[in-house]
Amino acid sequence: AGHVILTLKTNKDKGVEGGGSNASFAIPAETGINRITWDLRRKPITSVDYSFLFGAARGDKAIQGYTVAPGTYGVRMTYGDVIQESALEVEWDPINNYDDRAIKDQQQFLASAYSMLDTIYKRIDSLLTIQKQVELRKSIAEDMHDDNLVQHSEALLETLKEWQESVT
Repeated sequence: AGHVILTLKTNKDKGVEGGGSNASFAIPAETGINRITWDLRRKPITSVDYSFLFGAARGDKAIQGYTVAPGTYGVRMTYGDVIQESALEVEWDPINNYDDRAIKDQQQFLASAYSMLDTIYKRIDSLLTIQKQVELRKSIAEDMHDDNLVQHSEALLETLKEWQESVT
């Protein structure tokens, strides 16, 4: 058993319209047989509610995961307590010829780059949350006429702004 590279979940409230987590496409959730097609991508980078993110190609501003290399992947389908597993073989188009070592190096590089970007986006997301909390505390301090806390809040907000500008 390897590590999970992508988890897709249906959203039964959306029914045939699909949606669900980590999906860049509709995942139907209706009674009967449903079908989806995996786009051979790993999970997207953390989605951040931010005005500008380089490379975000989806409506939720998440950068799509990179395409997997040929190999054997496990598929697990779960419905309640029922779990079914199967192997899935991803192969190159036989018309093309690729160097296996170069592909392995590419996958390692992509994993490293995506991990770094995901870490940065998680930090941006946490700092945006902190920024909102500081703005709220500043507003309360202003209402209470606590000039010292207002001054410290403004200094912290300025520091957060400078860091945010340095990574975007």
